[in-house]
Amino acid sequence: MRFAQVWAGAWVLMLAPLSAQQVEMSLTLQFKGRRPMEIAFSPDGKSLCAVSSIAETWDVATGRAITIGQAGKTVFSQAIRPDLQTIAWGAGDGTIQLWDLANRKEKGMLKGHQGKAVALAFSRDGKMLASAGEDQTVKIWDVESGKSTTTVPGQLHKRVSLALSPDGKILAAVGIGENTIRLWNLATGKVDTIPQQAGRFGFRCLAFSHDGTMLASGELGGRQILAVTVWDVATCKPKATLLGHTQQICCVAFSPDGTTVASGSTDQTVRLWSLGTGIEAMLPAHRGEVRAMAFSPDGKLLASGGFDGTVKIWKLPDPKKMGP
Repeated sequence: MRFAQVWAGAWVLMLAPLSAQQVEMSLTLQFKGRRPMEIAFSPDGKSLCAVSSIAETWDVATGRAITIGQAGKTVFSQAIRPDLQTIAWGAGDGTIQLWDLANRKEKGMLKGHQGKAVALAFSRDGKMLASAGEDQTVKIWDVESGKSTTTVPGQLHKRVSLALSPDGKILAAVGIGENTIRLWNLATGKVDTIPQQAGRFGFRCLAFSHDGTMLASGELGGRQILAVTVWDVATCKPKATLLGHTQQICCVAFSPDGTTVASGSTDQTVRLWSLGTGIEAMLPAHRGEVRAMAFSPDGKLLASGGFDGTVKIWKLPDPKKMGP
C-alpha cells in the first residue's frame, strides 16, 4: 500500500518497495580500501572510482581494476574530482593532499587549516575545492594554483557536511547533527539558511541536483523513520520529504536529470525515490553501512559503497516506468 500526505507545504512520501526485478545488480567489486567513503563515475561513464585512504578505479564494463593510489598521511576526509584525474585527501595536520590518479603521484599540497581537514567537496568543473577544518573554518581553493581564494566567514561545527553547487557559486554546509543548513553565495557573501522542519532530526549529509535548483539532505538519527528532504534552493523551502530509512542517512545523490534521489544508510539499504511518480525502490544493498553512492552520467547505473568492503553497480529502471 502507498500513501502520501502534505506536510509543511511539501509532499511526504512513505511507500512500499518496488519489485526486486526492477533493479538489477550488475557488478560487485571488492575495494582494497575496505570502506569506500566517496564514489564517482568518469564523465564518459566507463570508469568508476572509490576512495578511502586508498583510491581504486575499475572498468565499469568488465569490473577490472585499473589504478590504485594511496594517501601519504592518515585521512579524515576525501573527495574525487569529477574528471576522475585527481583525488583530494584531508589529513590530521590540516593539509590537503592532491593526488594525480593516472600518474600515481602527488601533484600538490594545500595548507591552511589548524587541526584536521574534516570535509572536502569539488565543484562540478573541478576548478574549485571547498574544505572544512576542525578549526571550524571553511576555505575555497583554486585547485590549479593551490591558493585559498576565500575563507567563509562564521564558525561551523567541528564535523561538517559540504556541497558545492554545480556552477560553483553556492556553498552548502551544515554541522553534522545540527538543524540549520547554511547557503553561502560565494560571489556576494550573502548567507541564506534552511531550517529543519518541525519534528524532524539533525542533518547528516547534503547533495545538489545537477542543475543546482534543488538540495537533498539526509538525517542523522532519531527514534522515528528518518527522512531525505528535497529543498528548493531559491526559496529554501521543502519540496518533498521522503520517509523510509530506519537509521542515519549517510549519503544522498540526484540522478543527472533530477527526477530520482538515491540515499544510503546505516540500515544497510539503498533507497531510490522517483520525484515524478512518487515511487520508492528499496535495495538491501550491503552488509554494513552504505556510505557512498553515485549515478552514472546517463543515469542508467547507480554505484553504492558499503562498509562490507564492496562497491556494487546497479542497473536502474526508467523512473517513468517505476512501479510494483
